[in-house]
Amino acid sequence: MKRLISLLVTIVVLLSCAAADSMNGGYERYRKTANESIERYRMAKSTLSSIIYINTILNSTIAKDGNTYNDILDLCGQMKDNLSKSIEDMIAYVILLTDSLFGENIFDDTIREKDPTYVSMISLFAATYDDAIEKADEKSIDLEKALRFALEDGHMDDAEYKAIVGIVEEMDEIMDVFVRMDESTSK
Repeated sequence: MKRLISLLVTIVVLLSCAAADSMNGGYERYRKTANESIERYRMAKSTLSSIIYINTILNSTIAKDGNTYNDILDLCGQMKDNLSKSIEDMIAYVILLTDSLFGENIFDDTIREKDPTYVSMISLFAATYDDAIEKADEKSIDLEKALRFALEDGHMDDAEYKAIVGIVEEMDEIMDVFVRMDESTSK
């Protein structure tokens, strides 16, 4: 996995350098929305982490029909949505950079689709996207299940808290791949 991440970051750096002169607002729009989603994910995560930490430490009761319970599940949903959106937009950004690198031919717009390097790169990005979305969905479901289980009795104990933190850390690892992609294009 680390080799794949390293390869992706290297490709993105090369693409951003090669396509820097031809970039326009369309490419940057995807990058901007990816960064906004990353920031919203981080905010939701921070708020969720604070709520569950405080309630665990204080051994507070969280009623299923209460605002805190609903807030926790809403934050979980926000994390899932923003993680997925950041993945979609960052991959779209990288694919547009790849298209720019390989250029367009006014006589035959399928030329780049016949280029084995282009096809390999796009295939790699598609596989990365599919893998990341699958993992993000899986971890989001795991997080919601863990939260619901932990709050079943209205209290979250230390073991339940640690399990939830572990799932969030796994979600962060998925996000980090795309944060590094963005960082590599801004150099």
